[in-house]
Amino acid sequence: MTLVERRRAIGLNQRQFAKRIGCCNSYISRVEQGKEAPTSAMLEVIEEVLSGGVLGKDLVPFRDAEEKAELRKIWIRDYA
Repeated sequence: MTLVERRRAIGLNQRQFAKRIGCCNSYISRVEQGKEAPTSAMLEVIEEVLSGGVLGKDLVPFRDAEEKAELRKIWIRDYA
């Protein structure tokens, strides 16, 4: 199953998916088209969201930029 198929299977468009993993939708577009390869850290985040794990739980959007920035710091610390 491709990334596009997996993303659609959980009911997210590119913009929603990008917001959930903490990047811009143009990045998701480039990855889905094979124009850019995600980093290993980003792959971990993508897989977590697609699998419905902690980051993907209930697919609740971020409340604000501060929450998004804090989660990004955690991702960098844990996966970089």
